[in-house]
Amino acid sequence: MDKKEGNGSDKITQVQPSAFSIRYLWHLSGRLVPILALFGITILYSHRLSLEDYSLFQSVWMYVNVISVIIGYGISTIIFSTDKNRLVVFVRKNRKIILPLYSALTIAACTLFFFTTGQYDNTLKFWVILFILLQNLNTIIETWTIRNEKQYQYLLINLFYAAFFFLWHLYIVLLPEFHLAQLIAGVCVAAVTKLIALLITRPKLSATATITPSEEKQLVSHWIFAGVNDIFGILSKWVDKLILIYLLTPADFAIFFNGTIDIPLVAMFISITGSYMMMRMTTGQKSSGEISFLFRENFLMISSFSFPLFFFLFFFRNEFFLIFLGEKYLPAVPVFTVSIFILLLRINHFGGILQIHSRSDWVMAGSLLDLIVAIALVFILYPIFGMQGAAAAIIISTLVQIVFYLMKSSQLLGRSVTELFPAKGLFIRLLISGVCFYLLKLLLASASTSTALTIGGAVMCLMIFILGRKYFYQMIKTKQV
Repeated sequence: MDKKEGNGSDKITQVQPSAFSIRYLWHLSGRLVPILALFGITILYSHRLSLEDYSLFQSVWMYVNVISVIIGYGISTIIFSTDKNRLVVFVRKNRKIILPLYSALTIAACTLFFFTTGQYDNTLKFWVILFILLQNLNTIIETWTIRNEKQYQYLLINLFYAAFFFLWHLYIVLLPEFHLAQLIAGVCVAAVTKLIALLITRPKLSATATITPSEEKQLVSHWIFAGVNDIFGILSKWVDKLILIYLLTPADFAIFFNGTIDIPLVAMFISITGSYMMMRMTTGQKSSGEISFLFRENFLMISSFSFPLFFFLFFFRNEFFLIFLGEKYLPAVPVFTVSIFILLLRINHFGGILQIHSRSDWVMAGSLLDLIVAIALVFILYPIFGMQGAAAAIIISTLVQIVFYLMKSSQLLGRSVTELFPAKGLFIRLLISGVCFYLLKLLLASASTSTALTIGGAVMCLMIFILGRKYFYQMIKTKQV
């Protein structure tokens, strides 16, 4: 890499590494297909189901997401972040300890779910628990498949799984009467089929490496912190819904759920760019100046996508709900207006610098801080501001976590926060996006709902390209290796 520094400014000219490879694109496509299927199902079920049935339907997937992460306890993180040979040796050596611990955690989590979900009958509980177990087995095997660069097999399996998943949901919702237990039973069949396909194509577990006692101790510490951090992270993400599901009526919970709905692709985009950023940070011996440069660039790249998306959803929120979710969810718009402010905050992988320096303890501390603040603020703000207050609690707790991570990253690199945070570049993107969409909304004041949303979406895509063109050109011009 070529590097130029002058007057302490740490301006760096870099020869970019390969932005994409065919395996990367297969991996990306494999993750994209299920997300698009889920978004299509959300739109379809929002229109077709009653508020009460939709609330029950989404609450099942909420519990599935939370419990799956709890009983998975960091295993995907460990597979991706640990040397494969050493991990296989460690697991084989300690399997008599690892398997009982994971079994006990699984039994405890599923038992807690069974006795705290009085809104479900026992048949539905059985199918949900079975699906959680199958999904975790699938996650472990497909993570190992990706880790061993078998992304093409992963993509093909996910294509068939997502197609069955979507078509089965379509079949169930078109029946004269909606049966959630029947839906989950069919999804379990799909999960079993996926598991068989993954087992047939799975890479072999072979290892010739040895692991020293110090490496073993370090891996145990890393695994513990990774698992705890994953649990704190998923609880922070869902804490508002986990609390309000016991305080709201099913109809009101359906309104709140769609008001705080995750925008498709955002989390995946941040995850992928964050992983790529860390990969570049750990390639070769990087100085603190080079790491700061990559961190700032990641801010600008993600904000080029998030800022136009935020203002599009903010100014065209009513149109978005009418077209995608249906008129009966218009009462969720005030909650949605608050919840989308998270897009202005999710503009970097803020724990990346800490992770590449093996400070999992600080990453975990930030996740715990996020969770504690979120729980406290939900109980404080919900009685005062209602559902909007609960949504605001997540925004504020996320901001607190970001500040914590930035301060710790600054301390670790020995650089000021301002050197990590490109305030000028972010402000310019924020200003351009805000002014353009404000003027566009005025111009389309008399347009139909579908016309306004279509034009607004087209302008958003154009603005994303304009603001992020530097990074698109870098990816296109970078030679594959």
